[in-house]
Amino acid sequence: MAKGMLAYLAPEVFLGVPAGPAADIFALGVCLFEALTGRPLYRFARMSDTCEAIVEAPVPSLRARQPSAPAALDGILRRALAKDPATRQASAAQLVVALDELGSLPSSEVLATFVASVCREERASGPPLEPTEFGRDWSACPDAQDLAVHAGGTR
Repeated sequence: MAKGMLAYLAPEVFLGVPAGPAADIFALGVCLFEALTGRPLYRFARMSDTCEAIVEAPVPSLRARQPSAPAALDGILRRALAKDPATRQASAAQLVVALDELGSLPSSEVLATFVASVCREERASGPPLEPTEFGRDWSACPDAQDLAVHAGGTR
């Protein structure tokens, strides 16, 4: 049994391989990709389309959505989102070091302090516990067709 938000589960989870730290790196990669583009990466109205894109679609390019993004950042994200867990960064610490080495981004310490100050209330209350039906918020997504094309399909 796998637990988590479908759009953030690593490909190996869908293939029945036990999830390890590399699955967390994948989820972090998805979060970072979405934060940098402002758009969902692996979210479709149908669960089967989401699963298929995560397992089979080519690893996305940040620069395809954000042409001004540094090539090094694109490479870091492509590695974090690799289909093969052995190809991803070995740990979150390794991912942070790679991001910090870009130099043009605020350090992880500065970002952590900023997020803590902005999200003080959310951090104190924790995540909401109301269930969200899969696809409910995504079926009307204006970028749904773009997402399908980006993931290599024509859904």
